[in-house]
Amino acid sequence: MNQLSLRYRLLAGIALVGLGSVLFLGCNGGSSTTPPAVALTTTVNEPTDTTATDIATAAVKPADPATAVVTLDTPTIVPSAGTSLIPSGTESQLQVDCGNTGVVTGSLPLDARSGAVEGSQQAVLPEGDNAIQLSPDTSFELDDSMMGSLADTRGHAYPRLRVSSMKVLFSAHRGHPCTWTLPSHYKLHMVRSRNHMYVLDNSYLDMSWSGKRAVPPSDGKVTITANLYNGTTKVAGPLVKTVTVQNDSAVFTGNNNVPFNRVGIVIDLRDKK
Repeated sequence: MNQLSLRYRLLAGIALVGLGSVLFLGCNGGSSTTPPAVALTTTVNEPTDTTATDIATAAVKPADPATAVVTLDTPTIVPSAGTSLIPSGTESQLQVDCGNTGVVTGSLPLDARSGAVEGSQQAVLPEGDNAIQLSPDTSFELDDSMMGSLADTRGHAYPRLRVSSMKVLFSAHRGHPCTWTLPSHYKLHMVRSRNHMYVLDNSYLDMSWSGKRAVPPSDGKVTITANLYNGTTKVAGPLVKTVTVQNDSAVFTGNNNVPFNRVGIVIDLRDKK
C-alpha cells in the first residue's frame, strides 16, 4: 500500500488490519452524555500484476520469486474527521508473512503524519494464502479528544480506543488478471456507552469488494475473531463470528454491551478457512 495497492482511509481503531474489524457486540443506547460515534473508512486499490522491477525493489518478497503474484503497498490509515490515529512501538510496522507459513518474511514501517498512519514501502506476495499483522510491540490509539468528547467538565480524559493486535489472512490468485481476497473498501462505525468506553452494540464493520481484481473468498465467508479488554483486563473473548458475503459485501454487527477500550483482532479472508 504505497499510498496503496491497499489504500486505507480507515479506522477509528485497524484494525485491517485494518486496516480492522472488531466482532461486533455492543453499546448502551443513546444519551445526551454519550460522545459521538467514531467512523473509519478504508479504501484499498486493486492489486497489480507483479513485474521484475517490483520483485527486485520490494522491501519484502517471497523466497521463490517465481511464485510472485501481486504487490502490496504499505497502507495509509485515516480516521474520521476531528480524530487522529497514533501508532506506538519501538518501530511501528506491519509484518508480512509471505505464503502464510507462520514465519515473518519482513516488515513495512508505518509513520504518523498529520493524524494518519502511512507507509511508503512494498511487499511482493506469492500466490496462495498470505498474512499481514501488526508487529508485537505496535499498536494504534484513536484520539478524538480534539472533538471535545473525551474530557468531562473537570478535565478528566476518557479512555482512547487502542488496537493492540491485528492480523489479516487472505488469498492471492495467479491469473489474467491476478486477484486477491482483500476487500476494496472498509467502513467501520464504533459507538460508545455512557461511560465513554467503546461497545459493539450498534457498531458495525462493512467490507465490500469491487472491480475485477478484489474478489470475495471462494467459500463466500469472512470470519472475525476479537478479544476485548478494559486496559489490560480481558472482558470478552475470544469472540468468533462468521458472516456470508452477499452482493459482494460482508457486514458484521452485534448486540453485546460489554465496555472496552482495547481490542485484538484477526480477520480471515482466505478462500478456505
